[in-house]
Amino acid sequence: MADIVPDDVDEARLDAAVQVFKLLANPTRLRILQLLGTGKFNVNTIGARLGLEQPVVSHQLIALKLHGLVTSEVAGKARYYSLVDPDVLTIIRAAGGLL
Repeated sequence: MADIVPDDVDEARLDAAVQVFKLLANPTRLRILQLLGTGKFNVNTIGARLGLEQPVVSHQLIALKLHGLVTSEVAGKARYYSLVDPDVLTIIRAAGGLL
């Protein structure tokens, strides 16, 4: 049987993709990403919209930000979160279509 993985696969990029898919395996993170696909929100608004406690939202946003899926900006006293690249929603939608 032929080798499925080409010889020129960039292992670092492959590992990064694995980390993103692990990150997306969390339903709370998926819900946050889907909400952020509709606009910029602060932690309290995300929590209120999704029925989550503020510490839960903060914890998940930290993970998403560390992996480069969300970014934040300060406006006044609030920090607003948004998607770095909306194409992450395409991955989520495609995965949902497999079910």
